[in-house]
Amino acid sequence: MTQYIHPQFTPEILTTYQGYHLQIFSSGRAKVTLQGEGRSQVHYYAEAPKRDREALARQKARTGQVLRDHYRIVDQLLETLPDGRVLRFYEQSNRNNTADNAHMVVSIERDCLWLVMVEVVHTWHLPTPLAQLLLMGQGPKTGVPSVFNEYMSSLEHDWEDAIFEVDHYQYGVRDQSLLQETRLSQKTLALQTASHPTMSPVTPREPQSAPSRTQLHHEYPDGSLVDPYEEVPAPED
Repeated sequence: MTQYIHPQFTPEILTTYQGYHLQIFSSGRAKVTLQGEGRSQVHYYAEAPKRDREALARQKARTGQVLRDHYRIVDQLLETLPDGRVLRFYEQSNRNNTADNAHMVVSIERDCLWLVMVEVVHTWHLPTPLAQLLLMGQGPKTGVPSVFNEYMSSLEHDWEDAIFEVDHYQYGVRDQSLLQETRLSQKTLALQTASHPTMSPVTPREPQSAPSRTQLHHEYPDGSLVDPYEEVPAPED
């Protein structure tokens, strides 16, 4: 059972990372790259299974007794998001190496994703209609750069709950034309709005304010300062 509890997301190891990159691809997958000391990185992909609630139930059946608080947070999010879908995490290049102690919840209605790492919750407000692309993307899965690539520095809030607004992002959506292709029809949007009433924000715990745009940098131990926004987004593997 412990093989599904990845040490990278446990509090003891997670707090040693200096931040992470969040990328979203046109294929409908997200990527979280944990930034270690120096240039070391750990890469994870997140995607929604076709039957995401059933997949979540299978994970809870095998690790629910150990990760009670983690699943409680995920369940609370899903209960308040009628259109919410849950994405599973797996290690890059190994789709079978699933991490049960990390999940991503996405809502198209709210244009938002929640990254849940054990009990740490990071809320990312997405530029419209990026949530649609994340759940419905049909782009190629190799060789295409991300359409969204932002960096979170743990130096600002020490791995506590946080909310990141669109105004905090340096670039936001990199390819507006691609998002236009994935926009839902006005009729579909109207049906979704009618069936899902307006909901209050989901905050499992009181989050800290997110760092301002000028603070989203990463400083390596040797003193060099790297701005991830200026780097060319790595293509999807």
